[in-house]
Amino acid sequence: MTAMVEQVGGLGGALLADDRPTRAWLADWEILVVARERNAVDLGAGRRPHFAPVGPGLRAQPPTR
Repeated sequence: MTAMVEQVGGLGGALLADDRPTRAWLADWEILVVARERNAVDLGAGRRPHFAPVGPGLRAQPPTR
């Protein structure tokens, strides 16, 4: 997942500058990557992970609400 986001993001600003759907898609995936990494840290520390993606326009709450 991280490699996919890096690959698409690596296409370059000039190519993505006028591609609003791809930029939005990439921003969504970047939020998911951060949430996934946070969950991995929680699991590694023996804490119960929770999924609450945060980012522009998102509220920190479970997706079931």
